[in-house]
Amino acid sequence: MATRGVINPLTGCTDGKLSSVLRSAMRQIWSRTVKKEYIKSVRYKKGGKYHVKCACCGFEMALADKKKPVNKDGSVSKRKAQKLFDCDHINGITPMGDPIYGAGAYWESMMTGPLQVLRKECHARRTAEQTKERNSTSINKG
Repeated sequence: MATRGVINPLTGCTDGKLSSVLRSAMRQIWSRTVKKEYIKSVRYKKGGKYHVKCACCGFEMALADKKKPVNKDGSVSKRKAQKLFDCDHINGITPMGDPIYGAGAYWESMMTGPLQVLRKECHARRTAEQTKERNSTSINKG
């Protein structure tokens, strides 16, 4: 990986910028294809609406249900209302690292990894645990 802030002559931008653009484009493709098809495969009809169930706590949510996010101080945010659930990669996604050589592994883990539906709260907790675990193992290696 190149030095921070140095423009790579091959790509015409910094490695950080390239990583950001690639990750954003891959997430957009994932949400319009794999994520969408996964939700269609796990949804079920109940009372005339499609529902999904959280794999962590078993909470049932209608696909159309939304709520406004809550700020850290407990007040209701002014942002748009969001769906109550997220799709979670069970095994996590391989970090991209070098955008030129690591994008393939990132793409493969994002597009082919097993998924599960989680409530936003459960997903945030699980992601925090995975990040803490990943960071503690990387510190122990170095």
